[in-house]
Amino acid sequence: MKRIIPILAAVAMLGCPTRPAPTPAGPGAFAIAAGTTPIPNRVVNGPVPGCIDAFELVGQTVSLPASTLTFDVGGIIDRIGITIPGGATYAYSTRPVNPVDCSSTALPPLAMPTVTFGLNYLGDFSRVDPICMNASNTVLTSFSVTGTPADALVEGVALDQIWRQTDRTAAARLHTLHNGGPFPATADPRCTNWVDLATPPG
Repeated sequence: MKRIIPILAAVAMLGCPTRPAPTPAGPGAFAIAAGTTPIPNRVVNGPVPGCIDAFELVGQTVSLPASTLTFDVGGIIDRIGITIPGGATYAYSTRPVNPVDCSSTALPPLAMPTVTFGLNYLGDFSRVDPICMNASNTVLTSFSVTGTPADALVEGVALDQIWRQTDRTAAARLHTLHNGGPFPATADPRCTNWVDLATPPG
């Protein structure tokens, strides 16, 4: 028995990953409160040369219902999972850009479509300050656009915005759990070498 104590002490000194105390969401699971987040404007240029199919997304918001973050998904350390049930929304307006250089304009917005969605999210995070996601992936469980005709370009951009905001939601919750305090508003939730978890290596 005397030999066991030094071994345990040595293991503790190696800095093995630790987990915060679970919340009522269950063992290894942590609640994420519902919330609405504004997103900065973004100019989008389509595949056509020039600015013919370019536009700007303005007034963007993502509203997520209450959800649960689960640690060590699939037995992989520092891999988290989040299930966002249907009913989450991404709202935005569009407006024309400068036809010469695709830059922003002061023209009034043209429409305010809303995307209603649900998704399953996986992410690997890095224990830094502020915390960032090394890799992530989203799989849609529902996705519908109202208020404007379906458009492949807009739908692709909407999914990208939703994905990035889910990365931010994950990083913010993890940052509070591991580092304490709010996630910095200007911090990038994706690490410098972020990759899509669904992309095969090489």
